Amino acid sequence: MTGRKVVSLFTSIILAGSIAVPSSAIAAPASYNPNPTVLDIGPKLRSETVEQIKAENRLDLSGAEAIGSSAEAGSTATVTPDDVGNKVVRWVTHDDYTGRYLLTSFTLRAVGKYGEVWVANNLNYPSGDPRNSLTAITDAQVQYLMSEFDTKIYEKEVSFFAPPAERKGEHGVLPDYMDESGRVVILIDNIKDQSYYNPDYPSYIAGYFSPTISELSDRNVMTVDNFDWLNRTGPTAPRPFLYEGVFAHEFQHLLHSDTDSGEENFINEGLSDFAQYLVGYGHSQGHVDFFMNHLRNSLTLWGDQTDLQILADYGNAYLFQLYLYDRFGEAFIRDEFHDQLHGISSINDLLGKVNIKDNRNDDDDEGDDEGDDDGDGRLTFNEVYADFMTSIMLDTQKTGGSYKFDSIDLAPNVDGSVLPDIVSPAWGTDFKVIVPDKKIDHLYFKGLDFLRTNWTSATDPVKGEVLWGNTGDLADNFLIKELNLTGQTAPILSFDTSYNIEEQWDFGVVQVSTDNGKTWTSLSNANTRSDVVDLGYPKVKENLPGFTGSSNGWKTETFDLTAYAGQKVLLGFRYLTDWGFTESGWYLSNLKLNDATIDPMTTTSGFMSLEQATGQYVNYQVQFIGYKKSKGNDNVKVIRFRNLLNMSEDKLIDLGKMLRGSEYERIVMMTTYAAPEGTNASVSYEYEVVMKNKDREDRQNEKENYKRSHP
Repeated sequence: MTGRKVVSLFTSIILAGSIAVPSSAIAAPASYNPNPTVLDIGPKLRSETVEQIKAENRLDLSGAEAIGSSAEAGSTATVTPDDVGNKVVRWVTHDDYTGRYLLTSFTLRAVGKYGEVWVANNLNYPSGDPRNSLTAITDAQVQYLMSEFDTKIYEKEVSFFAPPAERKGEHGVLPDYMDESGRVVILIDNIKDQSYYNPDYPSYIAGYFSPTISELSDRNVMTVDNFDWLNRTGPTAPRPFLYEGVFAHEFQHLLHSDTDSGEENFINEGLSDFAQYLVGYGHSQGHVDFFMNHLRNSLTLWGDQTDLQILADYGNAYLFQLYLYDRFGEAFIRDEFHDQLHGISSINDLLGKVNIKDNRNDDDDEGDDEGDDDGDGRLTFNEVYADFMTSIMLDTQKTGGSYKFDSIDLAPNVDGSVLPDIVSPAWGTDFKVIVPDKKIDHLYFKGLDFLRTNWTSATDPVKGEVLWGNTGDLADNFLIKELNLTGQTAPILSFDTSYNIEEQWDFGVVQVSTDNGKTWTSLSNANTRSDVVDLGYPKVKENLPGFTGSSNGWKTETFDLTAYAGQKVLLGFRYLTDWGFTESGWYLSNLKLNDATIDPMTTTSGFMSLEQATGQYVNYQVQFIGYKKSKGNDNVKVIRFRNLLNMSEDKLIDLGKMLRGSEYERIVMMTTYAAPEGTNASVSYEYEVVMKNKDREDRQNEKENYKRSHP
């Protein structure tokens, strides 16, 4: 196993024995940001394992006994209220600045029915930090938190979702963790993040749940920050219920980790924000408001608009859960929590089980089965997502129709979400505003037929123009070419390659398909490898052998294709990466068959993507919302095209009337890339509002006038 693996999700690069942290000798800051936004690191922490952090030398248990020895220690004591203020334990914590897990001393401050509160012995920032006056946690605050957890958070969430797994510390890294009660451990700490060292940093970690910490402790553990509790707890604070909401949010993650640890982020995070609402701490208004101002955000792809807009991901995910709750009820949300399928598949599974029909009395009078997966009017994720986005747009209209939220009032900033480029992310929506005009002839819309390959041309100092497999986390980048091996008896494939691929984690594989890209077989030669690390990404493991590590410059690789002689096959070059950190990647040049060049590999023009090879068309869902000048219950009209390959004539006529209708004030066009599950791409499209040709219109008017004057 290589020591090079460092997941790019972490805020700092960690090298064993060399951890860089800001020096305490730096001059003390004179000011601080009093209102940093809350940063959630849950998706990152849920992707980590004990084995992984050990392999990356990020586990520091200095002074701890070996894992498993606590069971032999024979300590089965249960903490009691008598231990409050007296018992000190070194609990495992996460340092987000360095990426390390380490032991931190805490003192027991409260014991409740379902939880116990431990406060770090050192809650201060570095010396001279002006925030050190805001770090103290009083006994009254501790008792308040304990009461909120015991009487609201625990009982309501366990009743609605599920109880946590029983963990009593028998297999923890320290014997002090053993406790027959199995209560939830609540740690209050000054979490080490960017904000800890930089008082003006715009965000901070208010709390987290780490499955790794729970495993190391063999206890159910949650951590919350200590910054400015006076202004962030209780109903009358300037930031009401902030920390209580963080606890409700993180506790759902803890419960979900035990029930279905592999759930996708957009469902897991959405349910955690929903848990805050369920418990009684209101909506995650900061998340909602940010999404309302950044509407072009993928629901299913976490972080698609970069970390700067991550709050929109949370707002989008939460509102989707709230919409499901308002429309389908509590039972649907409970079943979603327990469903063992993930993401879109989970939603479709639940919709199929309850057999919900798309028989609403819509504003758009859409009663046909256009675009339904099964053609029988049953709801699928595709329809529910479109309804969800339409409901966001029309919630303020209060038309009395079915497009609405019952539990929240929304005010989407459409104008602020209209961006200059014309791109739609997978299961995100791009917005454009059209002003109706009687002179409009038609609307031109053109989308991609297929996703293009992610491979691209690059300039190499040795070879000149070559092909490069690109980069990115969780990449699955295909470069496909059809090979005609009919008439061949012992075909030999060769190509020049140079690669620097994260060793044993990422791979470049050469594959052949005999069924038009449905299945693929990986080829091997003397230089391909299968020694992926045990913790490697499953898709990588499933497609070995391949190239990994460094080729140390350009070399020629050959593969024997005798097994495919006499056939027409697809040849695939496939660059596969895991969840984080990539090297410079994979480069190709000079593709040959039996020493005859079949492609110089300087451009991708002679190659296909997987979607092109399999005929998987890009599906655009396009909706038009016409806002009428008149007010009242009939002040909007919705026209939805679920599939641009199958558009009804009636809707095209209705759209023409809307575009030219004098009764409409404006039209919002909403374009969604209805992507296959697992697709993480964005797609472009073209559109143009085409006006009537004036000369043609004048001639037509002359013709009409002539007819009237010459009956």
